[in-house]
Amino acid sequence: MKTAIRKNERVLNLLAYLLRSRRPVTFDRIRADVDGYNDADTAAATVARRFERDKDTLRAVGIDLLYVDDEATGILGYSIPKPAAYMGDIELSEREVRLLMVLAAFAGAKSSALVDNLASACQKLLAQSALADAPYGVVSRHLVYPAKAAADGALSSNLQALAEAVENRRRVTFTYYSIHRDASSQRQVEPYGLKFFRAEWYLVGRCLEKSEMRIFRLDRVKDRARFVTGAGAEYDIPRDFSIDDYVGRSPWELSRKKAFTATVEFDEIGAWLVEEARPAGLTLRRTKGGAAGKGRVRNETAFFKWLVGIGVHARLTSPEDAAARFVEFVRSLERQCAG
Repeated sequence: MKTAIRKNERVLNLLAYLLRSRRPVTFDRIRADVDGYNDADTAAATVARRFERDKDTLRAVGIDLLYVDDEATGILGYSIPKPAAYMGDIELSEREVRLLMVLAAFAGAKSSALVDNLASACQKLLAQSALADAPYGVVSRHLVYPAKAAADGALSSNLQALAEAVENRRRVTFTYYSIHRDASSQRQVEPYGLKFFRAEWYLVGRCLEKSEMRIFRLDRVKDRARFVTGAGAEYDIPRDFSIDDYVGRSPWELSRKKAFTATVEFDEIGAWLVEEARPAGLTLRRTKGGAAGKGRVRNETAFFKWLVGIGVHARLTSPEDAAARFVEFVRSLERQCAG
């Protein structure tokens, strides 16, 4: 006999199940799959009434639960449009932003795990607030410094200088270590934005030496960022610039090599792994027994390494020459392990 599930947990189970489902779901599927409704010892009529009450609960808190026709199958079922479950706009005053940042700095001196989570929460609150559309001033003057930055004086100093450069449109110069070339060189950059992603800070801007946009990881800046002085040292940031177009992309997208379209077949476990990870640049379509993925690949080695992590639950199907190279890539790894 199943342990009784409280209403709050049951409603959350239903919400998570519907948000995860790519197609409308019938009540019979909910009855079979969702804890809180799948108790065989409870009469179907009782479960149905429970479900009706839970639907009213979700709608009462603003979740738009719909009963719709699945165009692909013609089956009627329940669905929650994902935007309907997103958090709405949040009104934060500049004073409230300052308080959040002070709290984050205090937490950084106590616990790295706490400050990382707090930094993420603050960034999400800022992104959802009206300040997201304001000039850089408020956000860049009150950066959330994770413990890593607080412990690294050079990194913290560069964050401060680069935030000021973004806000005031000032060119900077610094020595940067390129991991691909295994060499350091002097760079002059017009900073467009800063972003904290997966435990690292990144600067995105136009590199004057290369005359193109570049991404710089701040822990690879080998000296202090300095402002460039003199005529022509100021610049404008394009209105359509978005740092999310550069930072947060999958490793296989980060290259200037010619791109090719890769298709991958995933079994049920592989599909679940990809859905949980939600890698950028990969579209996933559910199939019987798994899923089909498609994405544009520029860095083939990075893509192969990602596929190896999924193991036997993924199979690269096209293009054929890339699939053959992937087989050889796996064999070379096996030889290295054996040796």
